[in-house]
Amino acid sequence: MEMQEEDEIEGMMERAWDLHDKMSDAITTLSKSRFLFNSIHHHHETTTGSENLGSFIHIPNTPTTGSENLGSFIRIPSTPCFAAADAMQEKGGEENQVAETISLNTIRSTLEALEDQLHFLHIQQSQQRAERDATLTQLEESRLILLRRLTEHHGRQWDFIQEALVFLHTEVKKRIYI
Repeated sequence: MEMQEEDEIEGMMERAWDLHDKMSDAITTLSKSRFLFNSIHHHHETTTGSENLGSFIHIPNTPTTGSENLGSFIRIPSTPCFAAADAMQEKGGEENQVAETISLNTIRSTLEALEDQLHFLHIQQSQQRAERDATLTQLEESRLILLRRLTEHHGRQWDFIQEALVFLHTEVKKRIYI
């Protein structure tokens, strides 16, 4: 029963870690898209027809002495995360992305607190299992010593000695090995 409970907690921890990773990926995507689409000048270029080549961002260079360097363009292929960011830009803009990022960060922080509690519970169960195992080992040693002393007794055959032998062979042994 204890091992099943421990396995369930480990499963919950793994699921929480998986959710944490997915949430972190979403936050990173929102942050990157916000940076890419708000911090640098953004140009959309498409070919003639319906094929979308993706987005191009213009990165201006700081002019050096006597140079008229206009910067460069980097092509960003159309991907779902950037398409979603484009849609957010068109719908509500930067405020929606910031609010969503803050909301996801808050949820992730709460999830991290849950992960910490699950981890603590897992450690506590492991310690309890180790303590229980140590106690059972000591109990078995005591049982064997008592059995030896009862069988080595050379005196009157008291009824309680036989009763103690039966008790140690059945009930105590059964409890130790449950």
